[in-house]
Amino acid sequence: MTREEAIKFAEHAVNMTGKSEVKEFYRMAAAALAQPGNEPLSVLVLDEPDREYIDYICPKCKEIISQRRRGQHMSTVYQCKYHDRCGQRVDWANPEPDRRPPEGEA
Repeated sequence: MTREEAIKFAEHAVNMTGKSEVKEFYRMAAAALAQPGNEPLSVLVLDEPDREYIDYICPKCKEIISQRRRGQHMSTVYQCKYHDRCGQRVDWANPEPDRRPPEGEA
């Protein structure tokens, strides 16, 4: 089922039920499906040579998603599809360097 078909189904289903809670559910589902999708963004990598750990950061909320110890193989790192906190879909294929200003600068 495509996104457009799901929207049409939800809009049609609103008229097929008499329960107000179910109608509200289908209205909300149609509205949510009509919004643009959550496209994956590349994970940011904070790799500072003086630190023991390498941080993998959410590109949306800038919180740490995962970490690995220097020398640890990447296959052992937790690679979620969605950030647990903000829900951003993340892409691990091409991590980008995190460009944070040095401490003390804003």
